[in-house]
Amino acid sequence: MAGLHHDLFRGEENAATMFAMVEIQAGIAKENYDRKAEQTMLRRAGAISQREDIDPDAKPEGRCVPQFFREVTEQDIIDAGVDVERFERYRKPVNDLKYFFMFNLDTKNAESELIELLERPELPPPPEKKKPTADEQKAISELEKTLNGPSTPNKKAPPKEPDETEDPMLKVTAVDYTNLDAVCLALKTNTTFLKLDFSGNKIDVDTVPAVADLLRTNNTLTWLDLSGNELLNEGVAIVAGALSQCTSITFLDLGLVNIGLQGAKVVRELISETQSLTHLVLSGNNMLGVRGVEQICEGLRVNASLARLALANVGCGTPGAETLLEVMDANRTLTEVDLGANHVDDALLDALKDKVQENYAGWWEAELKRAAKKKMERDAAKQAAMQRRAKEEALAKKREDWERKRQQARKRIPNEEAGQRERLEDAEEGAWDRL
Repeated sequence: MAGLHHDLFRGEENAATMFAMVEIQAGIAKENYDRKAEQTMLRRAGAISQREDIDPDAKPEGRCVPQFFREVTEQDIIDAGVDVERFERYRKPVNDLKYFFMFNLDTKNAESELIELLERPELPPPPEKKKPTADEQKAISELEKTLNGPSTPNKKAPPKEPDETEDPMLKVTAVDYTNLDAVCLALKTNTTFLKLDFSGNKIDVDTVPAVADLLRTNNTLTWLDLSGNELLNEGVAIVAGALSQCTSITFLDLGLVNIGLQGAKVVRELISETQSLTHLVLSGNNMLGVRGVEQICEGLRVNASLARLALANVGCGTPGAETLLEVMDANRTLTEVDLGANHVDDALLDALKDKVQENYAGWWEAELKRAAKKKMERDAAKQAAMQRRAKEEALAKKREDWERKRQQARKRIPNEEAGQRERLEDAEEGAWDRL
């Protein structure tokens, strides 16, 4: 899920927490649209005035704010059926992202400000974050030790994954047929944002072609979240068709888009043909069922790039997990799987976990070998550069010696004719060239 912590393997409880985050976001988005639609209907009927339609809590300007339509409340979390403390622990704060811009297109001037930002050749500098005090840093360190368990300094740590907090991210809310075309048109030529979050909007089969055109043109985006939109099978087919021509997208979130068996067939073709996708989220599409997961597994048999797959709450049950376990014998790239909220047998989950960890160990070993090879290449390049620099320095020293001898020769024969001096210089130059 977008903006959430990912474990190597999630159990039922963790998966429910992850799924609740997207569900709450989508619920807040729907609540906002329902309220707006109701107010619009009442205003047209003359029941409320234009001034009464204005939300007193709304932002006066459409500038980027790191929050959703409203803050997620404790009651939202309780209604989603998950533990509040666990939810807060797994929710990744937006403030972790260095470049995060959020535009609610319902607010004043938001669309024009967004278009202006997208047309800029570079992003404005991020605000400086307040550094924690010594006491706060100590408390943070203690908390990390508690969450991560005792440290093992003698154990070789796995290679670090890229720090994605540096990647500029844009989240746009209140997107519908009235503004999606303009936003996508501006994004076609934008090269500053690497991540695009369209989750929880009103993008459907009729409007998603604008997103598809964007994907065919923009080769900068690496991360796309379309979760919580009514794409259905037809909309996912349109997106998949565009992704077949786009090789830059590595993360794709299609959670809660209401796809079934036909949509699963589209996803199967996508992961069979596309080798750039490394992270795919399909959680919350509970109409996939066993047959849908079987279709996705067929694509996994030939896929060699996908490392993370989220299938929480897709209704596959134990039969779907058995198919996935069978595929894991042939697929050696999956290092993270999410089958939470599918009521899978514990023994089968343990077996699948072993397969995932086996793949992860293989990935780890390959990364270490790749890192060692890169280090050897860097060392060789460094050695070659040092030898080249030493040769250049030796040559420069010889040149200085010849220049010094020339000056000394000129002092010894101050009264000789110019022609004789030139002949002497030519002879010295020839000797220098022979070096």
